[in-house]
Amino acid sequence: MKTKLLMIALLGFGITACTNPMSSMVSHTSKPVSTKNLSYNTAPAAKVEAFDIKKREVGLSTKNDPKYHSFGPELKTDAMKNWFNDLMYRLWDRQITKRQFVTEGVSQFPAHQYEFNYIANGF
Repeated sequence: MKTKLLMIALLGFGITACTNPMSSMVSHTSKPVSTKNLSYNTAPAAKVEAFDIKKREVGLSTKNDPKYHSFGPELKTDAMKNWFNDLMYRLWDRQITKRQFVTEGVSQFPAHQYEFNYIANGF
């Protein structure tokens, strides 16, 4: 009788040892958390501040790369600066992929593919 109880107990432990107790806590039917598509101008102040720190870091790193060419006069207007900030913000916030960032950037500035790839890799 003791042997049967021991066998049943071991069998029970063996079955539960093969399952992950944490898996019951995770809902497999839940949808991924969606990030609202926020632009740079409508994002919460804390996110803008964190983004600006990273943007400065990436911007400073471009000075160390002789192949990187500044956008110069192409980003002189407020509209273009807003577009560029928004594009970088969306990349940083993972609203778009690196590939989407480069594609969208190059569609606006075809001569700056290297620069868009450089920025994408910096974020």
